[in-house]
Amino acid sequence: SFDDKSEIGHYVVTAHPSGSVLSAVQCSFLSANSLDVVIAKSTRIEIRQYQPPSDDDYGGAIDNSSAEDRFPLLLTLPINGRISSLSPIRFTNSSKDCLFFTTERGGYALISYDEQLAKIQQSSSAA
Repeated sequence: SFDDKSEIGHYVVTAHPSGSVLSAVQCSFLSANSLDVVIAKSTRIEIRQYQPPSDDDYGGAIDNSSAEDRFPLLLTLPINGRISSLSPIRFTNSSKDCLFFTTERGGYALISYDEQLAKIQQSSSAA
């Protein structure tokens, strides 16, 4: 039991991650031929990839696929800080884009995706 009630703190957590979109960019992040949309949401980055309809979808039937089927979430990256800007960058010797983002406290990072390792590579960063 607590004798001094003034020392009891409150800890508030939401059950769902933030859904508000701060920024979204289209690029070829996952592979040279991919059509990716990178979405910055508060303290995370979501990477979705457009999946074009198959040839079977054009057989005169009504397309019943949902937006999730055509635009699946492939990666979610937690970011240490609230994202303030996001921009794709393509270097002259590359066929894919890197992502440069900044946080509200002045941090930044340049990241890319390694297809062979199937993971994010951090090129440079500062806190």
